[in-house]
Amino acid sequence: MKKKTALTFLILLILIFLLNEYSFFNYKSVSPEEIDHASNVLFYKDNCPECKELLKESYFKLKREGTVFVNMNNKENKKYREKYAIVFVPTLYMKDKEYIGKKDIQKQLNK
Repeated sequence: MKKKTALTFLILLILIFLLNEYSFFNYKSVSPEEIDHASNVLFYKDNCPECKELLKESYFKLKREGTVFVNMNNKENKKYREKYAIVFVPTLYMKDKEYIGKKDIQKQLNK
């Protein structure tokens, strides 16, 4: 019985870790209206190591500030590449200013 309980607990911990690890990566398409009404917009790719680090460290702060997350790996979201001149991810638009790269974004978030 103890082995079964320990195994169940271990599996539960692994599932929680995996869900937490990837919960901020989404593939939903974001409407132009969502972007227009957002206070901040973060363009990222779920396979970008720098984006993953940024989201692990700053996801909740960005979310609290009303950030809309736009995964550029979604085909529907690629239309924003030209409109917002996205040449590098992560890119954060905050109050009509552009911040490119993890260091630049975190520097702005920590002000």
